[in-house]
Amino acid sequence: MIPILVKLSENEKRFLVVLFFIIIILLYVFGLIYEAVVKFMARQGEDIGRLMATQVDSGFISSLNQFKKNAMRKSRLEFYKQFSKTFLAIIIWFAIYGTISIFYGHWLNLFDQAEEGFTTLFYTFDLANVPTTKIFGLTIISDFPPVVHQAFFSVKAIPSYFLALSGLIIVIIFAVQVLGYLARTIFVMQHSKKMFTRDLKEYKLSDLSAAPASLQESGINVPEKKDTTPVVPK
Repeated sequence: MIPILVKLSENEKRFLVVLFFIIIILLYVFGLIYEAVVKFMARQGEDIGRLMATQVDSGFISSLNQFKKNAMRKSRLEFYKQFSKTFLAIIIWFAIYGTISIFYGHWLNLFDQAEEGFTTLFYTFDLANVPTTKIFGLTIISDFPPVVHQAFFSVKAIPSYFLALSGLIIVIIFAVQVLGYLARTIFVMQHSKKMFTRDLKEYKLSDLSAAPASLQESGINVPEKKDTTPVVPK
């Protein structure tokens, strides 16, 4: 292995070092993402337990299919409740955008790099003329491409900065809500049997006065009565 490294050029050695660190960073990032997804799924499972606790507590749930159906319905209602606030934020965003456009006398171009768009804060590179070099017979990027647009702050673009930032926040919130709904759906499909069995064992009520008569008569979630009749010795 060492003789091979000795024969490598300086550029090839640098390439191997950079590649090694890139792989380590990618593995670390993927590990963080996986851990975040696991925690997110667990939190959504706790939300399902919270949403279903009252129905299980009251004895309204009498079968696994009923548990799944009601859990899905509760999950949809929770999503609609969350999205209603996001939808209101979207309406307000467009109202602000329209009001600013009226003052400007034209539709505000959020992507204008000349003076009024939030893209004035970003560099633009000439990707067609990227410097390259040969490493192990492969053509790879050797340097940053030429800059065709320098980033700068524009007073006229302040509304665009605000709209871009607020729009990004709204998109992230909406994405989290959609992912939360999908996570709850997957969690119910995969763990409903375990949740249903556990909940019915943990939640036992002696008072079902709030439940329908059919459930009260069925004996669901009603503790068994012990026979207290004294035994007469023979």
